[in-house]
Amino acid sequence: MIRLYEVRDRWIIRDEEAGTVKRFVLKVVNVFWATALTAFFIGVAIMPFFVYNFNTVQIYSVLGNICAIPIFSFVVMPAILFAFLTMPFGGCGIFLRLAEVGVKAINYCAERVAGLPYASVDVKTMSVLALLLVVFGMIWLFLWDRKWKVFGCGFILLGGIFYFMERTPDVLVNKYGTVFGVNEKSKDTLGFVMMGRQDSPSKMLLDDWLLHIGGTRWNVSGKKDFSIGNRKLGIVSRYGEYKQSCLKNDIVFVTFDKSKAYYHCAKPVFDRKFWNKARGAEFYISGGKVKYKTVADYVGNRPWAYDYKLGKNENFDNFLEKIK
Repeated sequence: MIRLYEVRDRWIIRDEEAGTVKRFVLKVVNVFWATALTAFFIGVAIMPFFVYNFNTVQIYSVLGNICAIPIFSFVVMPAILFAFLTMPFGGCGIFLRLAEVGVKAINYCAERVAGLPYASVDVKTMSVLALLLVVFGMIWLFLWDRKWKVFGCGFILLGGIFYFMERTPDVLVNKYGTVFGVNEKSKDTLGFVMMGRQDSPSKMLLDDWLLHIGGTRWNVSGKKDFSIGNRKLGIVSRYGEYKQSCLKNDIVFVTFDKSKAYYHCAKPVFDRKFWNKARGAEFYISGGKVKYKTVADYVGNRPWAYDYKLGKNENFDNFLEKIK
């Protein structure tokens, strides 16, 4: 914003020989033109953070800011200022009501803009690395005056490449190990498998997972066996189905404790003990490698979080060695 105000005067419309009426018109035009520039730069600056935190891109953010900024600047803020100045004398009521009118007007503008077609576009999750590259590139581009500032565009481009090339999870699992989301990439769909009555998934959970992978739709799948690349995944909720699933699949997810099953599966098996400690996980499966990230590892050992962090040998029986 500081950089914008340093260079904005170059784009202000001027006419030194204009008459009184024309100068007034130019001032009004410049107010809206400057507001549009400010709104545009605000939208550009915060867009990476919107993508990172909310998996969405606001298409009409400039229009929304053009409506909101004048009301906020010329109505809400002056009204609040005068309300504080007159508060000791009991005369703040009229200014607070004026501020309320301004806030309601801003909310009305926001609702109208948000109701426009394609006002918000859902996108997949952005990694921390991609976010840092884009933000660093923007800072580099805005701070420098010399020619080398164009290198900032290279960092922004590199961040965008990382974003579009980054893999999305193949499987998502809830904290109880009872709801599984399988990323059917060829169909741009997230298929859900429900195992058990505990923690029936809410629409919010389904939508959050869909946003995370950048999919367009989800459906409840009746399948228990899936092909992910050249690997086969089986999802089992009964002891009687465990052996058959183990024989025909490369990786097995079960909702029970595998140590209590009569059959010992030599393939990678994720069971109830893993789900209880992971508190939710996402899996990346490709070739002979399986990688996962857990909520427990993400939360870590912070003082306000229960220690769910997995130990080095607490996942399953050296599955990386067995799956090679």
